[in-house]
Amino acid sequence: MSAFLMDAQEEKNNRFGTLRLVSGLEITGEYHVNASGEYVLTDENGDVFIFAPQEIRKLKGDVKVSKMSYPKFEQNVEFSTGGWGSLPYLCADVNYTFGVRMAKWLFLGVGVGLDLLPICVLDGTFGRFNRFDEEFGLTMSAGDYLPERFLNGAGYVQLRTYFNRKRKTMPFLSFSAGGYVSLPKCSLMISTSDQGPCDELSYPANGLMASALFGLDWRMNHKSSFYLAFGTHARQLWKITEYTRGSSLSAKRVFYFVPSLNLGFTF
Repeated sequence: MSAFLMDAQEEKNNRFGTLRLVSGLEITGEYHVNASGEYVLTDENGDVFIFAPQEIRKLKGDVKVSKMSYPKFEQNVEFSTGGWGSLPYLCADVNYTFGVRMAKWLFLGVGVGLDLLPICVLDGTFGRFNRFDEEFGLTMSAGDYLPERFLNGAGYVQLRTYFNRKRKTMPFLSFSAGGYVSLPKCSLMISTSDQGPCDELSYPANGLMASALFGLDWRMNHKSSFYLAFGTHARQLWKITEYTRGSSLSAKRVFYFVPSLNLGFTF
């Protein structure tokens, strides 16, 4: 508790500016004065310097950290891929997120993206399910997942919290929730055998999606960074619950979870 209170007090007293040393060197960053009267400065790369008062000639741009320690607005571009589950299900996404740094440790934003390669594999043959009006039909039964469109749009909200934010490398947790949609509806010819008449099935290509990630953010300067994150991605898929040719057919939305790898750039 004492360590936490000391850290909180230093955060409260932190300032942002440029220290001009007697030697002529200038260093810019976030700094505070410790109990010994020394100046402890962290530059934009996360490197920490300690200077005695007699080493400092002048302070420039001395302002409170709350105004300068992090960018007010932040955006990122991210590429992610997930899959390799028991279904298996595979996707590759490109996302853009824009938001506000509500605090040095908290980011809240909204984003849009494209599902570039959603593939739902029913029998291990990827190429068989890249179209939705197959002339010969598909053999399906209860428990099978329906294929998705090749390209879908997505929208979401994102919450991200940073840890150990004084260093160049910062761990973080990220949570996103939203949905995806593609027009028009999917149309699929299915049958219970490889021969005989087929039944046409139409279903909307939209649903909910969410992700939870843990990652590392490598800060390049005050505004820009790269990050790598691992976690899980959940997406709703259509699953056939009952199918009898010429009699009944029903399906429902279920969440399917896959591991996810994300690479992004913040600016």
